[in-house]
Amino acid sequence: LRPPPKWKVCIITIASLWLVVYPVNSNVPAVLHKMGVSNTYGQVVIVSFINVFINTYAMQPLLITIVGHWLAVPRGVHAEAQPWKFLDQGFGTGNVSMLLRTLVMFV
Repeated sequence: LRPPPKWKVCIITIASLWLVVYPVNSNVPAVLHKMGVSNTYGQVVIVSFINVFINTYAMQPLLITIVGHWLAVPRGVHAEAQPWKFLDQGFGTGNVSMLLRTLVMFV
């Protein structure tokens, strides 16, 4: 069984992060401030932990359950030509891939 295309995983991840990060960041800092955590860096650490935890163990599995059939749709023949191959497989491996990943991180 092949993993789903990278572009589909990207869409699911963006949707999941938006559904988690927006409500958490809108509500939790005020609650933390009331609890006595007024240090911004402390709030960032706690809110980040909450976002990652909820996204990893609740929202991603929920979205994958909801749209799992879409993730499993077989690829068409166009997935072997560029730019579709890149969208399907991501950066791949090798020196050029490592350079591209580094550029994406710092740009």
